[in-house]
Amino acid sequence: MEKKYTNYIIVVLLIMNFFTILKLNSVENSLDNQFQRYKSENNDLRNEIQQIYYNVDSKLKKQASLLDSYDISFGEEINTDKYTVPITISVTPKEYSEDLKISMIVNNEKIAMEKNNSDFKATYDVNVFEHTKFKVVLEKNNVEKVETLDEYSDLQYKYILSMDGAFSGKSNYSSGKYQYEGDININFFGPSNNKPVEISLIKDLNGTVVNEQEIDISDLNKEINTDNKTEQPAMQEYKELESNDVNFLRLPVDETIEISPNDKITLYVLVQDKYGLIYKYVVLSDKIDSNGKLVNVKPEWTNGSVIEITDKNGNILYKPDYIN
Repeated sequence: MEKKYTNYIIVVLLIMNFFTILKLNSVENSLDNQFQRYKSENNDLRNEIQQIYYNVDSKLKKQASLLDSYDISFGEEINTDKYTVPITISVTPKEYSEDLKISMIVNNEKIAMEKNNSDFKATYDVNVFEHTKFKVVLEKNNVEKVETLDEYSDLQYKYILSMDGAFSGKSNYSSGKYQYEGDININFFGPSNNKPVEISLIKDLNGTVVNEQEIDISDLNKEINTDNKTEQPAMQEYKELESNDVNFLRLPVDETIEISPNDKITLYVLVQDKYGLIYKYVVLSDKIDSNGKLVNVKPEWTNGSVIEITDKNGNILYKPDYIN
């Protein structure tokens, strides 16, 4: 009899425990929902506060500005003589008088602006690879007031190509032989009026070019034949994305070469655009250490960035700061 009551008690306790677990789960879900709701409301509040700060800051800047309005427009094409583009600045001062003079300052060079009724305008050729800051100077009764308009550190990306991609595959080293196999995948992004016109795959050993393979990109949307004895059309597809083009290159590679300890091998592509600019983009970099071990070299510049842009004469126009 005592055992029978004990079994009943155990069953009752199990049932109570089951409902307790269900209740705890319900409480936990409720707390989690409340927390998520609180988090969402907190984010909404933070965004509203940031928007208020932005609006207030914009109004304060507008109120403190010497100008009623201004506009900066950029030329559509790069002048390849000096790699400049014309930039036109138009300003309308808040207070106008016949004796008011306005000049613009571009990288510390002062240029007088032409007056047209109450508006002022000037055009200046800016090097796309230089950091550029625009200011205006309002002069009246021999008193000058200066206001900064805009600043550009990456003006070149309005006109040139950007690239993203790398080698996807495997590499190994054994008995003096280095082998790599996989695909080189690169996305090219750029304005719709500029795209790659020439691409070469370069094999570099210890800083010396040992092989250069030109990739024929005239025949689009086809696989690349890696047999060096035949023509090698690249698979490309340009897609319109607002004002930009997207270009995809996939190049299968499979090669075995003899190298020694302390040797470093690098694969990179040289891409030429319509302006004659040549972009150097590293896709694979391996080194054999003094013990004959393969070391995959992955500094920042081997992944997702152009490490050098030169003109057709080999003059370096651009290098990221972290390489210098």
